[in-house]
Amino acid sequence: MKAIIADDEHLVRYSLKSMLDELDLGITVVAEATNGEDLLGQIARHHPDICFVDIRMPGLNGLSAIRKAREAGSRARWIILTSHAEFEYASEAIRLGASAYLLKPAGPANIAEVLVPLLRELAQERLEKAASFESSLILALGSPSPELAKLPPVSAAWLVLLRLDCGASAAHQDRGAFGAETIRRLRGLINASLA
Repeated sequence: MKAIIADDEHLVRYSLKSMLDELDLGITVVAEATNGEDLLGQIARHHPDICFVDIRMPGLNGLSAIRKAREAGSRARWIILTSHAEFEYASEAIRLGASAYLLKPAGPANIAEVLVPLLRELAQERLEKAASFESSLILALGSPSPELAKLPPVSAAWLVLLRLDCGASAAHQDRGAFGAETIRRLRGLINASLA
C-alpha cells in the first residue's frame, strides 16, 4: 500500500516513516508533504492508498487539503495525526471521512491499532474489485449477447496489457487475482487475435 505523510515538521515525518518501516505492514511511503498544496500535488502524482495528515500546516491546512483532494476524486484513506484535540477539528475530520484521528505523539502501538483494520478493509475492497472485474471480463469474453453488444470491444492495447499480466512467464503474484478460467479465456482470445 502506498502512503503519503503530510506534516510541516520534519521530525514528525521522519518519526512516522520510521514507525511504519518498523511495523512492517506492507506500507511504502511514496512521498512527504510540508503543506496542503504540496499534499495535493503528491496525491495527484502518486495516487496513495493512505494519507497521514496534520491539520495545521502553513498555507492550505490539512482538512482543506483533504476536502479538495476528495473533490478531485481521490480515494485515499485519511488518518489525521495532530497535536490539536479541538472538537471542531475532530468533527470536520469525521465529516470528511477520516478513518482515524490520532493525537501526537502517537507511538507504534497507536499507529498499528489504526492501520491493521484499515489495511484489512483495503485488501478486502481490492479483492472484491478484482473479483468483479474478473466476472465482467469472463462475461465479456463469453458468447455475444445484446447486452454485451453495447459494451466497447476489447482493444488490441488491452490484449497486450492482459498478455503481459497473465503470460506464461509471469509469476503467480504478477498475475494479480485473475483466476484460471479468466487466464484460459484470455490466452484463447490473445492467440486467436494473433493468428
